[in-house]
Amino acid sequence: MVPVRRGSGDPADGRSVGPLGLFRGVGVRRGMVDDVVLSWLLEEEQPGVRYRTLTELLGRAPSDPEVRKAKQRIPTVGWAADLLNERAPWGGWEAEGKLYTPKYAATTWKMLALADLGLDWSCPTFRRSIELWADRFTQSSLADQLLGSGIAGPADLRSFAAAWRRWAASPDGWFAVLHGEVLCTV
Repeated sequence: MVPVRRGSGDPADGRSVGPLGLFRGVGVRRGMVDDVVLSWLLEEEQPGVRYRTLTELLGRAPSDPEVRKAKQRIPTVGWAADLLNERAPWGGWEAEGKLYTPKYAATTWKMLALADLGLDWSCPTFRRSIELWADRFTQSSLADQLLGSGIAGPADLRSFAAAWRRWAASPDGWFAVLHGEVLCTV
């Protein structure tokens, strides 16, 4: 068994678990991971899984050479590479302009999977897909609604898009699609 160090929650310690931690609680029992499971999670064929295992289960710092190597390989090998290769020329998946639907197959869902595998703004290959969300502020029905209702003007929309890009480029920026359902009996 291999001891698992969890982060303190302080990003400066290089061991904190992100808000969408891929492995939070998976295979972890009383702070230990079976050697067979750990070996499987560290296989080089899936650098995204390897990266998350090194950083979130083993507490390795982003500057660790193994962590850096795994992070660099994420867009070129394994599941992340497969997803990136499925993108359309416009930078997303499925129907252009529809980032959320069809559910679980559209751009938003693929981006969440890629983020779970460790891709972010620092990856030029992934950056165009991230830019699609900034573009929604200036080139979408959302932009039309904001302009038409008088809530925002063209300068405001450009400012929103610029703020989105700054946020996405921040190492502390993260993305979530919150979804909820109300179940009731009448």
